[in-house]
Formats: sequence, structure tokens, C-alpha cells
Amino acid sequence: MRALLAQAYQRFGQRAASDRTTTTKQERVGRYVVEHAPQIFKIADVRAALPGVSDATIRLALERLKKEGRVNQRAWAGPPCG
Repeated sequence: MRALLAQAYQRFGQRAASDRTTTTKQERVGRYVVEHAPQIFKIADVRAALPGVSDATIRLALERLKKEGRVNQRAWAGPPCG
């Protein structure tokens, strides 16, 4: 029984480590929006796709993408940022 638990814990640790990323939450938002989001999306769509990322972080990332010319304000539904 101990060996089984130890093996399960080891597998859990390996999976948890593989989920870690060196990118920031804003970078994750940017990647999702540019690579996966539909042409018109809601902040709620991003929130659902990236649990654990706050609306404030999503808005900051969207503002950065807008300033970089990678998305325009009309791409996402919701109140204007900033």
C-alpha cells in the first residue's frame, strides 16, 4: 500500500511540475487571445479559458495587445479599458 501511495504521489509531482510555466499571466492571456480566441470574444471567454487569471490582468494584457496593434478594442465585448 505504501509503495502504491508513493508511486501515485511521484506521478502527481511530475504532472504538477509539467504544468508550471515561466510565462507571466499577461503573456498567457496574450497567447490565448492571439492564437485561440475567436475574432470577437468576451473577457468572460478569456476568464473561462485561463482560470486563475483575474479580470484586471486580462484587461492589462488586452491594453498591451491593443497598444502593440495586435487586437483592437472591438475584438472584445465589455467596457473600454483605461
